[in-house]
Amino acid sequence: MPKDIMQAELLGTLDTSTLVAGVPQTINVAQSGPALIVRIVNRSNIDVKISYGLDLSQALLAQDIVPPLGELLLPFGANNQANNEVAVLPKNWAVWGQAAGAGVGNVYCALYFEAN
Repeated sequence: MPKDIMQAELLGTLDTSTLVAGVPQTINVAQSGPALIVRIVNRSNIDVKISYGLDLSQALLAQDIVPPLGELLLPFGANNQANNEVAVLPKNWAVWGQAAGAGVGNVYCALYFEAN
């Protein structure tokens, strides 16, 4: 049996027409396990700020931005640490999106994890 099999969470979707300035909304959550790969695709007409964390206090701290029609790929699994551990988006952490106001279009977030 193959050793490292990747699986995906259900695709997360954020409708940018529901965004309110300064109020983050969850796009997706790493529920099945630590995410090794995070892919965010912005198919809207606005910049969307991205943050990662367990709760709203962490969601308010924007760490990335995805411009209109842009994409962001975070291959955490490719970032090995000195002690041979792999960087991940921890289980139960969310990917959050926020903007200066409402837009038109969706933002999608795919999370990939190693199957047991």
